[in-house]
Amino acid sequence: MSNWWLGLIQAHAGLFQESEDSILKALELSPIDPELERIYGALYCSYLGQKRYQEALDASDKALQYHPNQGHMLGWRAAALGHLGVEEEAKNPLNKYLVLRPNLKTRENFRQIFVPNSMLTDPNYRRFD
Repeated sequence: MSNWWLGLIQAHAGLFQESEDSILKALELSPIDPELERIYGALYCSYLGQKRYQEALDASDKALQYHPNQGHMLGWRAAALGHLGVEEEAKNPLNKYLVLRPNLKTRENFRQIFVPNSMLTDPNYRRFD
């Protein structure tokens, strides 16, 4: 799981490609990990940061196979669908998410509850190499 942790930290730091590499390494090293939904959740973050929304959606769907009522993953699925422009399809997971996570509706809520300086919550983030 150390590659998973590294990848998750890299995603929140805005190092999205590096994050993807670390997370895929975690998946390679532990393809039957009992916590695969965490690996797929981190992969979602990496893809979202890279604006690879279809792949983010695919990662969230894989995570939801393990825990179909996981609140944050339902919200992430809805977000990916919204980015893909299929708002009608996003309504069901969004409504489920809002019931499960009534305290977590905005970027500011995310910052207060989880990661205060995550690049994933900064709509103006641009990486400068």
